[in-house]
Amino acid sequence: MAHTIVAAQNSCFVDRVICSTDSEEISDEARKWGCEVPFVRPSHLATDEASSIDTLLHAVTEVSGYDYVVLLQPTSPCRLSSDIDSAVLLLAQKRASSCIAVTRGAIPSLPAYSISAGFLNQQSKDFDGNAALGSLLWRPNGALYVTSVNRLLQTRAIEGEGTIGYPMSGERSADIDTQSDFDQAVAVLTSQSTF
Repeated sequence: MAHTIVAAQNSCFVDRVICSTDSEEISDEARKWGCEVPFVRPSHLATDEASSIDTLLHAVTEVSGYDYVVLLQPTSPCRLSSDIDSAVLLLAQKRASSCIAVTRGAIPSLPAYSISAGFLNQQSKDFDGNAALGSLLWRPNGALYVTSVNRLLQTRAIEGEGTIGYPMSGERSADIDTQSDFDQAVAVLTSQSTF
């Protein structure tokens, strides 16, 4: 969580860093790193079944007055503040309503995209079993999502038509689900030495 907070704090474009949680322990840790915890996440949004979209919708209604929101999941700690800034700049340059971080190598459990002029084009899952085709496509890596609050409120989605992809290396795309993922992320973070 600390790596995510520090990356957001060092971004040129993030005005406010907020943690959404129902946990007192996580709240205390977030505050320790200078992150705001202005509300407690409702229990129905703190389950394994709760979606990131519903959690984000709750956050933007609790903290209003912003045109854009950046979602940074702590399970993807290897993104840098320069990744956040580059994604925001790309969104502005392309006049897109959303930008998501992607990495090479589609996998069947996630959406697969090709990129044309920066914009994501969702592909069918016909690449199953075709490793060569899958390696040419892109997948969301979970490291960062930038979207207009209006789009989020109107569509209840970040991805969709007019979304651009921000390509990230596989190394910085570590998404922690397992002990092996955690060990890989620790190795990357150690080499980055951001602390």
